[in-house]
Amino acid sequence: MTEANTNTEIPESILHVGISVFRNYKSTEPEEITRMVTFLTKKFYAEEIARLRSLTNKKERDRLKAALPACTPSGVFTKRENASLVQHSGLMQFDIDFKDNTHIRNYDQLKKQLSNISNVAYCGQSVSGTGYWGLVPIKHPDLHTEHFNALHKAFASMGINIDLSCKDVSRLRGYSFDDEAYFNFKADVFCSWEINQVPSCINNFNSEGTHILKVEQAVLYLEENKLILCSSYGTWIEVACSLASNLGEAGRPLFQRISLLYPGNDLAETNKVYDGCLKKAYRYTLGTFFFHLKSLKESRK
Repeated sequence: MTEANTNTEIPESILHVGISVFRNYKSTEPEEITRMVTFLTKKFYAEEIARLRSLTNKKERDRLKAALPACTPSGVFTKRENASLVQHSGLMQFDIDFKDNTHIRNYDQLKKQLSNISNVAYCGQSVSGTGYWGLVPIKHPDLHTEHFNALHKAFASMGINIDLSCKDVSRLRGYSFDDEAYFNFKADVFCSWEINQVPSCINNFNSEGTHILKVEQAVLYLEENKLILCSSYGTWIEVACSLASNLGEAGRPLFQRISLLYPGNDLAETNKVYDGCLKKAYRYTLGTFFFHLKSLKESRK
């Protein structure tokens, strides 16, 4: 995460993307599709927000909050559930609650600090007025969860705790209003992504007893040295089949990471190839993967 571009001009940008809007927090089916920037800038409910923030009765605040419109910042849905995603917006939301960050002494200045991060496309007050929420464009929408894992880690390194619930691609964001919200229409795309923790054991070995963790170590070696294992289409297919045949779905994120090392890699095509290998169940062992790895290492000597 790097220093921000503070240009506030409003061109066609990463915030001009489609999202679903819901009548209120309880609605499960969207009422309309609109652009993210439209949802962020409309002032129709500004008075309700001001009233809500003035209330001391939490029950009444929650009642008013639940009646406000909401949206799914990460895309267009036919229903409010992950499986009903039609089109990802390319955006990921983050939420910062005061109760989780009482250690931050200059909390009231946090929005200004967040505006110095080049990946932040939007940041404003939450509906309660005591928290902040924002949007970050991501490189690979298909890796929404993995990107969030990396974002969570990046914020943690700065001493900021973000709400883990935002990992959910269909997570709702209720309407809020902040007349001093921060916009960066030229925000840098967040490219970091982190695989979910690999299980410590897995009942999937080849004839030599090769464990998935050895494949993980091999992938880390490739990433650290920026090495392209699949320099030809044939090798790419063989590596996909090797991982799919022996690791199943657990091998998909590893294959994605290997493929992303190749310039111009298309993630959709990568997933399509892996799907095909899973479906056809080719008889490859993990020895094929390690054969290509060994060949690559020897070519570097």
